[in-house]
Amino acid sequence: MSPPADESLRPAAVPDKPVLEGLEAKWDADWEASGIYRFDET
Repeated sequence: MSPPADESLRPAAVPDKPVLEGLEAKWDADWEASGIYRFDET
């Protein structure tokens, strides 16, 4: 089987072991901007 000519047709690279470290730092600004974890006092 020959490799795909177009890079977008290649399968996604999936890590052997997903990790949670660094997710909060990566997404904190987006969560704050969208109010995902904001407490609604009403």
